[in-house]
Amino acid sequence: MNIYYQGKTYNAFEPISGETDAYIGFALAFLADWQNGSRAFAFNTSGSTGTPKEIFLTRTQMQASAEGTLAALAMPAAQMALVCLDIHFIAGRMMLLRALIGGMNIILVKPSSDPVSDIPAGLQPDFAAMVPLQVQTILDSGTASEIKILNSMQAVLLGGAAASPKLEEEISKLETPFYHTFGMTETASHIALKAMNGALKSEFYKVLPGVNISTDSRGCLTVEGPQAGTEPIITNDVVEITAPGKFRWLGRADNIINTGGLKVQAEKVEAEIQAAFKAEGVTAEVFVCAMPHHRFGQQVTAIAEGVQPSDETGEYIVARLREVLKREEMPKQWVWLRTFVRTATGKTDRANTLKQITG
Repeated sequence: MNIYYQGKTYNAFEPISGETDAYIGFALAFLADWQNGSRAFAFNTSGSTGTPKEIFLTRTQMQASAEGTLAALAMPAAQMALVCLDIHFIAGRMMLLRALIGGMNIILVKPSSDPVSDIPAGLQPDFAAMVPLQVQTILDSGTASEIKILNSMQAVLLGGAAASPKLEEEISKLETPFYHTFGMTETASHIALKAMNGALKSEFYKVLPGVNISTDSRGCLTVEGPQAGTEPIITNDVVEITAPGKFRWLGRADNIINTGGLKVQAEKVEAEIQAAFKAEGVTAEVFVCAMPHHRFGQQVTAIAEGVQPSDETGEYIVARLREVLKREEMPKQWVWLRTFVRTATGKTDRANTLKQITG
């Protein structure tokens, strides 16, 4: 098993000879620990939905996750995996493990917005996991050869954040099968996949082999199976189970806004705003949250990153939203910021972004 990194080739099962940097050293140390039978591994959560913390995952959890993903994708024998997510976190390290278990060689690149540009000439990855920003950057500004590399893979896992309507539309036209992931660090990466293009394209997530799901009294997802460990994991994700092993994600329970006694799911409003932005040619990321209101308790507030559109464009956006949102779902306040605060894995840090506004 070879690892190609910064112009050099490393044998994954042999110690490094000579000096090298810490990143390839970390990757080789993890693979060595796995080969030596280590039973538990430390990870830090991303902090996108709460305070970052260190947790330990068992070998059983991680192996079940890696094997489940490879089985669900049912790829022909892949030869090369691109590992372009930070290997200090669960998404990157699980790609190392999937490659090891799947018998693949590895192209290892440090995280960047355009990881394909760092692939050595002559190498074509078959399998990769990326965040939406990376795919969008490649499609927007990558060379023809870089886009060809992306569009010649056997499968790409997309996770870490929601894909914008623009990106979803562009992915739907690609030949490479893309799968949006659903999961968390505590479940050793994802527990379900949703096909984003091709003949299998779906609006529903399908769980990996061995995963069992149900909902609690709040309508939130409960996960059982080897990826979850010895106890069920109760999430704050509101879902609709449509068939055994299939579900539609509706949003986060902690993102429900109670405005005057009426409940609004923030993610629904976010999706409609993004669609309105796209229709009016506005490029901006947005999230919806609750802000205090003297009469209604909470009000729906839209926080956007980018350049605020003209008053005329803003009026068109509001008009579009009134066609698809209920009265209580309409944002009562808009806040435009130059940039959002990001976590170490590149996700929007909502809590710290809001501190820029509220102090």
